[in-house]
Amino acid sequence: MHRMPTGCHPSHPETLARGYATTRRIKELPPPPSVSVPRIDLVPIDIDGNDVYGDCVFAGEANALNFIRTATGLTATPFDARTIVATYLKYNRGHDCGADISTFLNWMGVHGLVSLDNLDHRVVRHGSIDARDPYELRQGIHLFKGVKMAVCSHAIDAVYNGVNGWFVRRADRGPLDHDIELIGYAAADVLAQLLQTPWHPRARDFDTRAFLAFSWGTLGMIAEQAIVNMAYEAHVRIIASDRGDASTWNLIADQDYADLMAD
Repeated sequence: MHRMPTGCHPSHPETLARGYATTRRIKELPPPPSVSVPRIDLVPIDIDGNDVYGDCVFAGEANALNFIRTATGLTATPFDARTIVATYLKYNRGHDCGADISTFLNWMGVHGLVSLDNLDHRVVRHGSIDARDPYELRQGIHLFKGVKMAVCSHAIDAVYNGVNGWFVRRADRGPLDHDIELIGYAAADVLAQLLQTPWHPRARDFDTRAFLAFSWGTLGMIAEQAIVNMAYEAHVRIIASDRGDASTWNLIADQDYADLMAD
């Protein structure tokens, strides 16, 4: 397939360590349910310029924000691809040179993304979780409605833009250069049925647990072991939306878990 642009860079190890420290209590909470699957029909997924620019971190955030909104009872909010690209280029002072997720999430706390309905969406808190621990990833999806991850793009060659149902059964370690967003998890056969797609002939183990994710404007599923193989960092965040008055910021997350992450 044609390789879509990438642009995600590894976050600094010390930054990840500080972020991980803020979520160290995640394993002390009750275990997540065995299945967590969002209403995928409520969110129109867009590639948001990532077919031309390496703005995967920005494009992923715009789409993830709507999954977080709908999972918390709000409606999806419209974004414009041109606005996402313009914001990305402003972030990089006019250069198409990607971003690391930790720096981006800090930037999102100050600048945010503005949707077409004039809502300003910002990250008010964020932390890192263990990208190689499927339990923590499931807990992150359950508590915060999504996990933002850095992976190697060559490991997800089965993505086809605009068609639901790509999958990753196995993946290799490689350089971090792409952002994907985990939004759900279940047994692989449950997700295959949700996406109305058969497993690849080589992927015969329907008891395999998998994550529901999107990348390059397309929904798909990734086996848990593949995530462990391909990813080095994972992030959770609390987002707030505002229409201009700082006193009206509305946290989009379960506030019972807000204290897991530092301000």
